[in-house]
Amino acid sequence: MSVNIHGKIYITVAERLALAKKDIDSITTEVLYQTPVVIKATITFTSGKKTTGISAANPDKSIEKMSPYEVAETSAVGRA
Repeated sequence: MSVNIHGKIYITVAERLALAKKDIDSITTEVLYQTPVVIKATITFTSGKKTTGISAANPDKSIEKMSPYEVAETSAVGRA
C-alpha cells in the first residue's frame, strides 16, 4: 500500500517487490559492516540484469536501534 510521507506518495518496498515479482530471479543480501549496520542487496532479474542497493541503520531512531539489520536490509532491497 502506498503511503503519504511529507506530501509525497511513497510506494512501499513490499508493493514494489509485488509489482516486479515476475521479473525477479533472486534477491541476496550481505552485511558489509556491523558497526554501524550496513547492508548491500543485489537483485538479479530474469533478463540477467543485476542492480544493487546499500543502506545503513541509524541507531538514533528507535525502530532502527531495535532491529538494525531488518531495517537496513529492507531499505537496501527497496533501493536496489
